Amino acid sequence: MWEGFGIFVGLDPDLRSMPNHTDGMILVGDAAGLESTELCDGVPAAWISADIAADVAIEALRAGDTSARFLARYDRRIKAHPILQWSITATNRFNLRYAQQEHSLPKLREYVHGGWGLGAMAHCATPLILTMCRHIVKNPGIVTKWRKMFYRYYYNWHHARFDYAQSATPPAENTRRKGDAWFRLRFRLGRFVLTPVMWLLALALLPVAGTLNSAFKSVLPAIEPAYTRLLKRISPWSARRSQLRVDRAINTNPSLFEV
Repeated sequence: MWEGFGIFVGLDPDLRSMPNHTDGMILVGDAAGLESTELCDGVPAAWISADIAADVAIEALRAGDTSARFLARYDRRIKAHPILQWSITATNRFNLRYAQQEHSLPKLREYVHGGWGLGAMAHCATPLILTMCRHIVKNPGIVTKWRKMFYRYYYNWHHARFDYAQSATPPAENTRRKGDAWFRLRFRLGRFVLTPVMWLLALALLPVAGTLNSAFKSVLPAIEPAYTRLLKRISPWSARRSQLRVDRAINTNPSLFEV
């Protein structure tokens, strides 16, 4: 397990200082130095940068101006995107190499806790909540789209329906498990409850999102022991509930999750 920690594009200052656009050209993803150091996956950075690049390209074509000066707005939007900037600049994943060099389990636990455990909220709370709140306030319906995307991804993964392959078909009506109708009803009705609640929550959190990293860092030592104890106590119950939800999700008709 001590092998395989690569050198990441996002942490190389020389590569980071190279331009990501020029006359008539915009670079996205890895080519633009946006390999996601923190998320251990370059796909989100590629998606985000491609989305921004597409908007800028459309604006440039409409304006009849594809000069580097016009396309510089792409770079400005990349630098203003909180999730993207956090994912390429945070060093928790990079720091694993120090545990590797010393074969230190304590350091490994520390960096994993700070990067992907509860401790990660002291670093990613601000960019995560800020990005989510901006999208929810702008378009409350995105909450339903996110739910459907998650279930659709999980359903397709479970049934190996990659690239919409037809190797696995939805279960027939008479083979669905008990509770499927209730699951489908709850899923559909969820948008009428979740959407307004999440919208109000987003409105409340958006003004203070910039302080959430510091807030979590302050309260983490106090809440983490209690959270850990609570998690151990409710794990047997939550595991049963989770498995029930999984069973119902993977045995329903996947059309429920399509947008």
